[in-house]
Amino acid sequence: GVEIVTSGQSKNFTWYDEDWISSNFTFTYRTNYSELGRLLLFKKSGGLEVQGRFDRAGSKISFSSHGLRVEELSYIGKSPLAGEIVGRLTLEGELTNPKGEGDLKLVKSSFRGTPVADSAIVLHTTPSKVDINLRLMGETLKGTMARSLDKRGEWTLALGFEDFDLAPFVTVLMGKDLPNLTSINASGELNMTGVLKDWRTYRGNGDFRRFEL
Repeated sequence: GVEIVTSGQSKNFTWYDEDWISSNFTFTYRTNYSELGRLLLFKKSGGLEVQGRFDRAGSKISFSSHGLRVEELSYIGKSPLAGEIVGRLTLEGELTNPKGEGDLKLVKSSFRGTPVADSAIVLHTTPSKVDINLRLMGETLKGTMARSLDKRGEWTLALGFEDFDLAPFVTVLMGKDLPNLTSINASGELNMTGVLKDWRTYRGNGDFRRFEL
């Protein structure tokens, strides 16, 4: 069969809406499948390693963080959230409706220079569903996201939070610091169901027992 192997480097480019300083890669094409042997994407102080295999049956791709800093991500803009991303995720299928295994953590984190507790996301797939377990800022917010493998695209979200400070996440969503917003402490529960990429489809209920600005 045909086999084509290529490798290369690039500088100052955008990949999946994220800006990268440089990269190097090795890619192999064969008649029955293609393989991304190793793609290294670099920021100023860390990087992301990507490996993947693509064939007619589907795709499988792995992401590993190597000292990647959250404050260097284009996605969060000028938000004053800082920390190191550690861990590895392996995904199968489409990235918009993934299944797979792995975990990511935000450690050594801070907000406006003040240390905050670690956060973690764990992805696990069973024969019947995909589960994502969330733990943000220590134990102040815990939750799950689940999707049945026989219902494409629809997720169920269940969150419980106690004295959870929303301010860091508001600045991430806004992509900038909001100096007058010192804290937003909330306690309660939220349950929703809908298509992840279309918030207009979400339905559910919530109970905010405490909300303080």
